[in-house]
Amino acid sequence: MRIQAMKILYFAAVLSLMPVAASASEDTGGETPELAAWSTGESLSSADALAKAGELDRAIAILERFLAQNPANTEGQLLYARTLSWKGEYEKAIVVYGEVIQREPQNAEALAGYARVLSWKGEYERSVEAYRRSLDVNPESVETRTGLARTLWWKGEADDALKELSIILSKEPGNAEALALEKGLRQDKGPHAKAVYLNASDSDRNRIKSYQASFVDTFGLPGHRFEFGYKRFETSLPGRSATASFLDLKDSIKVMGRAVVTPRISLVSLDSSTNDTVYLTEGLSFNMPLAKGTAMTAAYSRYPLVDTARLIENNIRVREAALALTHEARGATLSASALSASYSDGNSRYDLTGGIAVNLFKVPRVIAGIVSEYRDFSERTANGYFNPPNIFSNSVYADASGRVWQKFIYRAKAAVGTQSYQGKTEYATSFQAGLEWEASRDLSLEAGYKYSRSALESASGFRFEEFRAGVNYLF
Repeated sequence: MRIQAMKILYFAAVLSLMPVAASASEDTGGETPELAAWSTGESLSSADALAKAGELDRAIAILERFLAQNPANTEGQLLYARTLSWKGEYEKAIVVYGEVIQREPQNAEALAGYARVLSWKGEYERSVEAYRRSLDVNPESVETRTGLARTLWWKGEADDALKELSIILSKEPGNAEALALEKGLRQDKGPHAKAVYLNASDSDRNRIKSYQASFVDTFGLPGHRFEFGYKRFETSLPGRSATASFLDLKDSIKVMGRAVVTPRISLVSLDSSTNDTVYLTEGLSFNMPLAKGTAMTAAYSRYPLVDTARLIENNIRVREAALALTHEARGATLSASALSASYSDGNSRYDLTGGIAVNLFKVPRVIAGIVSEYRDFSERTANGYFNPPNIFSNSVYADASGRVWQKFIYRAKAAVGTQSYQGKTEYATSFQAGLEWEASRDLSLEAGYKYSRSALESASGFRFEEFRAGVNYLF
C-alpha cells in the first residue's frame, strides 16, 4: 500500500506539470492533455518525468508530437532517443542520436548517449569510439567516463577500464559507482583470492562445517578467467560422521563476442565409515546474451550430494542438465528454467521454475519478486534426501542491498510462501543477511546468516540455519 501511494503521489506530480484545461474538446480538440502538452512549452519536462516514472509509451507519444512540430529541437531529440533506448528500441535511438551528432558534431551528451546504446547492443568498438569523442569535448564528465570503463570491461579490456576508473577516483575518491565497478573488475580479472567458513545445522540434527578457498586469475590470457578452488565438508549426525573434499578447476572462456563457455573438472574424495572413494566429476555451462535484454544459459553437471553424513555414506551422485532464460524490460526481469536430473540410486526428477523480479529503488537497491517452482521425483525413498512424488512451491521475496558509512556493504533478503507435497500444504519462510567491511581497496571481510524453513533445504521440511564468515583479497 505504501509503494502504491508513493506511485500515486509521483504521477500526481507528473500531471501537475501539464496544463489544466477546462475541457479536452474545448482546448485540445478532443486530444488527451498529455498529447496537447507539446504546445505549452512544458512537454519536455512532462515527458522526462513520465519516462523516469516508467511510463515510456506516454512519454514517447508526447515527444513524437513535439518533434513533429519541432524536428530540429536538440533537447527534444536527446530526450526522445534516451526514452527509446530505455524501452529497448535501440535502432531508433541510434538514428535519433545520429541526427543530432550530424548537426552538432561536438554535442557531448549526444555522443555519450549514442555510445551507451551501442554498448547495450554489444557493438563495443563503435561504443568506445563514441565515448572517447564525447570525452574529447567534455573530459570532466564522470558519467561518460564510467560508461566508457564499463564498456571496456564488457569488451574484455580490463586494464584500460581500470585506467579510466583511476582517473575518476583520483578526483573523487569516494565515488561509490566507480569504486563498485573497480572492485568488480579486479575480482573478475584477478588475481583474486577468497576464503569462506560455513557452519550449518537443521532440525534433523544434521551438522555441517565447510572450509572453502578459491583463487582467480587470467594469467595474461585474453578471453580466459581461471578459477582454482578447494572445498572441504565435515558432516555429522549423532553416531556417525563423514567428510568430502573437492579440488576444482574452471575456465570461463569468452566466445562469439559476449558468450561465455565455462568447463569445469573436479577431483572428489569421500570418506566415511562405509565409503572411501576418489573420482572425477565435470561440468559445462554456456551463457549467451540474446537480443534486447534476453540471455540464455545452458548447463550440464555431474556432482555428489554431500549435505549430510548419510548422503556421503550412500555416495549419491547426480547428473543434471538445465536450461534457463531471462529477459529484462522496463525495470523488471522475467525468468524461466527447466531442469532434468538423474540419481545414482535410480531416482530421477525434473524442475520447472518461473519468476518475475521488479526493481523498486536504485539507491538503496530494492528488488521484489515472485517465484513458482514445481519439482517432481520418481518416488524412490529412504536414500538420505527428501524426495516426495512432487513439490509445488510459491513464494514472494524482497531483496535489498546498499552501502552505509562508506566502508560497509549490506545485503538482506526475506521470502515467504507455501509448499504443497504429499497431500499437505505448509508455510515456507527464509531470511538471509550479510555485511561486508571494505577494510581497504584490496581487503574486505564478510559475515552472513541464513535461516529457512523449507522442504527444499531440510529433509523433513523444517529448520535450516547457516552462519558464514569470509575474507577477500585483491592482489
